Amino acid sequence: MPKGLCLFARSPNIKFGIYSRKDKSKIFIFSYVINRNVSLITCPTFLILNVVKHLEKLNWKELNNDIYFWDGSWRDIFIPDTDRNDWKIFVDFINERFDIKWFNENTQKTETKINFDRLIEFWDKKIDWNNTANIYLDNIQINTHFFTEDEIECDIDPREFNGINDHEKLMEFLTELSNRLNKRIKITPENCPEIELVGIEKNNVSINLNSPSDSWPIRIKK
Repeated sequence: MPKGLCLFARSPNIKFGIYSRKDKSKIFIFSYVINRNVSLITCPTFLILNVVKHLEKLNWKELNNDIYFWDGSWRDIFIPDTDRNDWKIFVDFINERFDIKWFNENTQKTETKINFDRLIEFWDKKIDWNNTANIYLDNIQINTHFFTEDEIECDIDPREFNGINDHEKLMEFLTELSNRLNKRIKITPENCPEIELVGIEKNNVSINLNSPSDSWPIRIKK
């Protein structure tokens, strides 16, 4: 960032902007919501990359307090209105790119790839089982469930998120997945698909820091 300019954040609405260190006067103000593709008021191009790059790093405290805090519940990742083609894209993506643990009932072994044909058999009710695949983004485990072909549902343990880098890993994963599926993905409280905490639509990420957690249903996990 050019000498003499820096970012500022003003609570509680987290209004971001750039000001001059010399006279402390505001030069630009933009966005009330953390967003990867922030809408800027006329801003030199050389500043935009720095602003977007550092924007979320200023706000791990807010993310931790409002999104990744531990209240006895996990966070769900929902992709609604899916079909078998969407599931195939999803399975191919994670099989190609990530470490996976998936128990294959047919072989009675934990495997490192998901057998998509077995999912088809389950949805066609040719076999009676329902298990979970674990996807690993380094230290973060994403649990994927195969309840129905009409929705892709995963969950994450917020206790595994200990800094902005963990948040970034998840956003990169979901951004690429959204682009591949051409669908909006949302992170919600557990079993509350109507409460969107984070929305990912292709390269756009919106974060809601104003969802009162005391209104969420209470879920207890050990």
